Amino acid sequence: MKKPGSTTKRGFTLIELLVVIAIIAILAAILFPVFAKAREQAWKSRCLNNEKQIGVAFEAYASDYDGILPPGNVPAGDRQWDGPLVLFPYVRNEELYKCPTDSPPPAGQFRVSYGFNDRWNTVPGKLGKGMNKDKCTSPGDTVLLGEAPGGVYPAGTIQNNPAGGRHDANSGSNYLFFDMHARYYKANAVVNDPNATAGKPNYYWYPR
Repeated sequence: MKKPGSTTKRGFTLIELLVVIAIIAILAAILFPVFAKAREQAWKSRCLNNEKQIGVAFEAYASDYDGILPPGNVPAGDRQWDGPLVLFPYVRNEELYKCPTDSPPPAGQFRVSYGFNDRWNTVPGKLGKGMNKDKCTSPGDTVLLGEAPGGVYPAGTIQNNPAGGRHDANSGSNYLFFDMHARYYKANAVVNDPNATAGKPNYYWYPR
């Protein structure tokens, strides 16, 4: 016999628990891709900002050296970008040289996610001598820097070894151009053609 004023506690039934779990699973299936896409968009934007900041360093370097940009190649036989060492006095934040989607470097090492366009990175026949940025006749279309396959410093050059696509499920990458604007393009949008039409992002540089 139940005492006056007493209450009976009732728990969830198995069916109710299964319904709640099913609803949570459905919500998770819907929301997780949305969260992942939002995170990738944030990473892509941060990577684009990295390139813009590196562009500021390029401009500062060129201003100090009468329009000459830092050389892309280091000692003979090593087709790697030595840019971080040259640009570091202008941009000292190591994180700016690394795309957030790139894998972390081994302990104590420095990873660079961006590479020079090796169509222009060194004056032909003059290893270690950078080109004058004013020699480029199509600065808004000519790639200066792009996302190279991630590697421990130094990073690879991009024209012969492009990342192809690091963002949006590997469908595109960010690029910095000679006029120092940065923009995202699909992997197949950037061409390698000396006769490309104006307005087409290109790996070739156009000498005056």
